[in-house]
Amino acid sequence: MNKSNGNTRCFYCYAVTGFTRDTNRPDVPLAELCSLPLKEVRKALYGEDAKKLDFSTFSLVSDDDFGEEFEDEIEEQVWTPDFLPIDDPMATKGAAYLAERGIPLDVAVEYRLRYSRKERRVGFPIVQDGKMIGWQARTIVKDTKTWDEKKGKYFEGSKILTHCPSGGDSALMFSDRVTRGGHLVLCEGPVDAMKAHLCGGNVATMGKGVTRAKLALIKNLGVKKVYLALDPDAAAETARLAAALSDYEIYVISPPPGYKDLGEMSFEQVHEAFLLAPRASAGQLFVYLGR
Repeated sequence: MNKSNGNTRCFYCYAVTGFTRDTNRPDVPLAELCSLPLKEVRKALYGEDAKKLDFSTFSLVSDDDFGEEFEDEIEEQVWTPDFLPIDDPMATKGAAYLAERGIPLDVAVEYRLRYSRKERRVGFPIVQDGKMIGWQARTIVKDTKTWDEKKGKYFEGSKILTHCPSGGDSALMFSDRVTRGGHLVLCEGPVDAMKAHLCGGNVATMGKGVTRAKLALIKNLGVKKVYLALDPDAAAETARLAAALSDYEIYVISPPPGYKDLGEMSFEQVHEAFLLAPRASAGQLFVYLGR
């Protein structure tokens, strides 16, 4: 915060996600730091006067307000040579794995997936502002245990490997599918997100936890509705997000009995669950009872 004029900026979010909603008032940064609804913070700061203020006239912060330059360019990543386009004749095993998961080749091509014969992994690109900033690679091997000759025992290999130099904690996979003024379907993994293909606005958090940087990115996408589609065992995180995003219309997509997550469902089943998703509210209790 600039002490002379009160201008504020999150150095981390500005550089990583291009977050530019910071104004010369402290309400926005405080809302982000405390994960509180913006209207709640404004009421606490300005009382009843908050209803009379025109927040749209507050000026955005520029680099000149801080007397130094900020590096906001994220380096574009390039696939390593072993990752082939998913429709390449040498990538048939990767395409077959996806088909088993209910993802046809034409959809895999649309999402620009790749396959590495060397690693036996399917690669899912992480694209931001039209630029690939990394990828997540998932093994197609069911048994990932490897034998360590020196230690004389098996070790569980990594099912998921993420390559994102700019920081996976501040990115959402498939965020280029979100339309400003539309909606966002927030899923955990890439397969879950791809199953929400018919819904549109489908993104993957690449994990159960949604960091503050990812929350900032969600708010900077300019959507009006957010559909929470995390796995049922992430009930606590769903409740936290419902509170943190209470300025939006919040809905919750839950898999029907017999399915553990969206990844086990068909495109049509996920779309039907999307259309029937009930609205949620801040403070609502979500419970996971196990399978």
